[in-house]
Amino acid sequence: MIDCILFFSHQEREHVFQQQTVLRQLESILSIHKLARLGHYVDALREVAKLPFLPLDPRGSDSAVDAFENLSSHVQACVPDLLKVALSCLDNVTDSDGSLRALRAKVLSCGYHWLVGLFPCFFHFF
Repeated sequence: MIDCILFFSHQEREHVFQQQTVLRQLESILSIHKLARLGHYVDALREVAKLPFLPLDPRGSDSAVDAFENLSSHVQACVPDLLKVALSCLDNVTDSDGSLRALRAKVLSCGYHWLVGLFPCFFHFF
């Protein structure tokens, strides 16, 4: 596919790269769902925390919250279920050092910011 891209205009190449990014993001989401369904909760949580478009790494900052605006509508549509899967995985794993509590807080915060992005008028009243 890369060989074919050489013949595309700059704008066409940019579009192809954006579509590849969306495809990789959707593949990651599907992989997380599969891991969770198979009961591999810790692995699923590791993969969720690695997602560059969600600020869920407990060691990271919340600076990626604005990343929701840059996601494709296809990936945005997956965010609520992905957050539910993350919470379900967290419910099925023992937190021995408090790091999962921090991840849970990040997931809940991420869900809140996602909702505020969808319904900004509603949340400005509270």
